[in-house]
Amino acid sequence: MTDLTTRDPNGPLDPMVAGTAVGAGQAYDPTLDPMSPEYIDPYYDPEEWERLPRRANFFVRIGIIVVLVLLGGAFLFNRATGWLDAQLDPAGPQGDALVVEIPSGASDSDVMRILAEAGVIPNSTVAQYWIRYNDVGDFRAGDYLFRTNSSLEQAVDVLDAGPLPPVFKRLTLPEGLWTGDMRNVMLDNLELLDANELNQAINGGEIRSRFQPRNIDSLEGLMFPATYQIGEDEASNERAMVQRLVNQMDQVVIELGADQGLTLDNGRQLSPYELLIVASMIEEEARLDEDRAKIARVIYNRLIDGEALGIDATTIYGVHLKRCAEDPICANPSTEFEWYDPELFQSQLDDTTDPYNSRVVPGLPPTPISSPGRASINAALNPEPGPWKWYVLVDTDGRHFFTDDFGEFERAAAEARANGVF
Repeated sequence: MTDLTTRDPNGPLDPMVAGTAVGAGQAYDPTLDPMSPEYIDPYYDPEEWERLPRRANFFVRIGIIVVLVLLGGAFLFNRATGWLDAQLDPAGPQGDALVVEIPSGASDSDVMRILAEAGVIPNSTVAQYWIRYNDVGDFRAGDYLFRTNSSLEQAVDVLDAGPLPPVFKRLTLPEGLWTGDMRNVMLDNLELLDANELNQAINGGEIRSRFQPRNIDSLEGLMFPATYQIGEDEASNERAMVQRLVNQMDQVVIELGADQGLTLDNGRQLSPYELLIVASMIEEEARLDEDRAKIARVIYNRLIDGEALGIDATTIYGVHLKRCAEDPICANPSTEFEWYDPELFQSQLDDTTDPYNSRVVPGLPPTPISSPGRASINAALNPEPGPWKWYVLVDTDGRHFFTDDFGEFERAAAEARANGVF
């Protein structure tokens, strides 16, 4: 083995062996300190070095950090405020009406908790802080009529208005009733009402909706179907009862935004009253909520194309309209309230003089054909996008099949008829 101490100074150097890093032509010096200025590294090549960019200024780095912190804070702030806004005023329209009892002795925090559990407001904790901040509270015990999915302001307005008067009767008017149906239900449940006075209140033309055209006297479709808490004084006041139903329909139309009407794709403007006409047809045709907006679209597609709507419920209404005028005990056959037979003769389906005969007369019928509920009014205002022109009931659960192909419609109808659906 070669002795490093006697190694040829001009021979090759081993960089892995300590003490061999000496300049070319130098004798090996084991005492030379590699850290000394005289030490020469024969493997050093200055051209192999790269100049690194100067590190950013300290204040620039601090500025970047501050900007990132501010951006992150703004993002979190927006998320937090968005969440808070949703707790104060949830998205979407108000939902169904319900009566909530505020028990005697309930604190303001208890009231907020009760409303949140009932689905009136989204969050009881946020509500408690909100009423303290806005210095509201000291709510009275009793029954209140709320709507689900309400904002805190809407709920507090109901509470501030005070509880409902002591309930004398509860009156339930289902969706899809004719005015004659409503008259019958009121007389059956409110014994203090007079039949003749009630007929006059409904048909006399003195009580009117704010959305009712001047040339229309009928209140068909303008009295809102719902469950009402009736006080003892109201239970014997026919005009007050009818006015309350009309006022409630007006209020629902405004709440849903239907008071602004609707512009169709061809530019035609539908008035709020025409929206109620459409909603009444949807109420008669739809059995499932999922079909309502699609039925609305079929109606609008056919209106835009100038075609007859082909909805037999309108024809049924027109056929029985004269009989309803002669006999106030007049009921919609689809509600199974009374004695009308919905079967139609071919001559009635071909009658071009009946404005309600949507088999042959294009356009909307002159009036609503029943009392639409909130879901049908909302569907009339918000039709589902689609090309459909026809629909047919295809199962006993109430589901409809929608298509823009008439041949496909006929095949689906034949199959449903063969399966005993109708």
